[in-house]
Amino acid sequence: MNTLFLIDQEERLTAAIPLARLFLAAGDGRLKDLASETLIQVNVDETQKRVTALFDKYNLLTLPVVDEEGKLAGVITADDIISVLRQK
Repeated sequence: MNTLFLIDQEERLTAAIPLARLFLAAGDGRLKDLASETLIQVNVDETQKRVTALFDKYNLLTLPVVDEEGKLAGVITADDIISVLRQK
């Protein structure tokens, strides 16, 4: 993993922080301040084609998956996408 995903008290996804940014940050900073400006995510029922397109368009290494309530359900990695493409 190369990204830390932040969730709120209800386990809803709120932000993503690249680990490199976290390691380089001052120790007294807030995690929310280190978060990426744009949070790209997909719903659990998203199509494989759309997920693959997002990885390609944004050059992603990870993509969080949320349920209908916005709760973090899992993460798709670039390795997962490579495996899918090899099967085609």
